[in-house]
Amino acid sequence: MSETYLITAKTVEEAIAIANSEYADEKHEISYEIIDMPKKGFLGIGAKSAKIKVTVTESPAFAFWSVLILRPCVA
Repeated sequence: MSETYLITAKTVEEAIAIANSEYADEKHEISYEIIDMPKKGFLGIGAKSAKIKVTVTESPAFAFWSVLILRPCVA
């Protein structure tokens, strides 16, 4: 199962750092797609923030081990 989020920040690096702090852990893998690159504009007019799409999926290794560990034993 995967979930998708859009993150907006001043720079792409800042957006990735936000995604890592919010969604990265040992249970999940995250991937990024840059939607919009930031633009400075002229004197701040027309400036655009960076926008990335973050896809969060369950780690295959975690899913494998959670099934083995959490599955009840039938005797």
